[in-house]
Amino acid sequence: MVVLGHSNVPAGERVENCQSLTTLQLSVRRGRAHSGGGPRRAPFQAGIGFDSSGHIGILRRPPTELAPTRDNPDYQTVTRRLFTCWALALLALGQTGCLDWVLQTATYRHDPETDTVRIFQTYHGLFGSDEPGEITRNEIDQLASVLTGQRTFFFANWIAEYSRTQIAEALTNSLAATPDATGAELVRQTEKKQHLEALLKLLLANVRVENGTFYLDAEKRLCGVQRVTLNHFSQLVPAANRVLRDLLIEEAANPDASDARKTRLNRWLDRKQDVLTVTGNRLLLRGPVSRAEYDKAIANEPKYQKLLTEFRAGGGEFRHENDELIVRLGTETAPHVSVRLPVAEKPYRTNLLHHLQGRQPVRATFAPAAAAAEFLNAAPPGAGR
Repeated sequence: MVVLGHSNVPAGERVENCQSLTTLQLSVRRGRAHSGGGPRRAPFQAGIGFDSSGHIGILRRPPTELAPTRDNPDYQTVTRRLFTCWALALLALGQTGCLDWVLQTATYRHDPETDTVRIFQTYHGLFGSDEPGEITRNEIDQLASVLTGQRTFFFANWIAEYSRTQIAEALTNSLAATPDATGAELVRQTEKKQHLEALLKLLLANVRVENGTFYLDAEKRLCGVQRVTLNHFSQLVPAANRVLRDLLIEEAANPDASDARKTRLNRWLDRKQDVLTVTGNRLLLRGPVSRAEYDKAIANEPKYQKLLTEFRAGGGEFRHENDELIVRLGTETAPHVSVRLPVAEKPYRTNLLHHLQGRQPVRATFAPAAAAAEFLNAAPPGAGR
């Protein structure tokens, strides 16, 4: 998780599943540069942020009319933002869902020889959080998107969410977009656009999400599993780092950022280091964050303390030093890495279990640890699997 910036939600903006967001504002301009005489319209503006429940959400700003002059400050704000970052936000976020689960265990194994990462997801205590006694239409729709759309969650979407449907949509929109710039700025925006589209294409080609079984645990709670495979992982990591670096460069050029923040971002960028590095089964994330930003978003938020305590107890590292946030999972020589964290704030209820009865098979017993070991250690395609 990299905290990229702070801004307050302006009055009159619509917030989807988010309150009191801490955001990085992003924009997209679809289609060709405006050439007519009518008012300009900013089709989409968004921000990434933490909501009041501690999840990450997307702030969406409705289209606004902009005067047809480049002297208009709102127009300058729209055109200078990294328009393709709308798709980047979708890579990790999606909409905060209404289905919830008590705990999640994510176990992964990186195999450099086959250039793959396999992740076994176990969702403990699945339920609908909207209504205690029933499943709502939104929850039914979300369930359908998971069952049919190659969608997986990493601890709700507190860390990330992968949705093949949203990534395909993001690629379509980015391919249809044209940077509204000229000269050196056009070259810079085009390069960023190419970086993003390359990553989106790699994700679509190399990430596969397979749904496993629903089952009841020892406490008779509804649980479920998924198997996630990332092929050509050595191509995915540098592609992701290029896009993440582009995003940091864009934020460092943000005229609304303070001089101190710009200096901090540029100092970090000058080191030429990657946001994401993977060595064996050690995953390391790092990024520029001031102490004040860290304290506001993480350290001073009680809702994160239990998560961080359990994350660290499981061998993870989450720390701030020298204006940098550092998150580490696993070790280089570990055979696999497992992370287990609480997710839901509401108590478990049986509404989703009742909804599935007669619609989806639910096994009375299941051994997720054994299933995870079988998946993580399976031979790659073409080697007897």
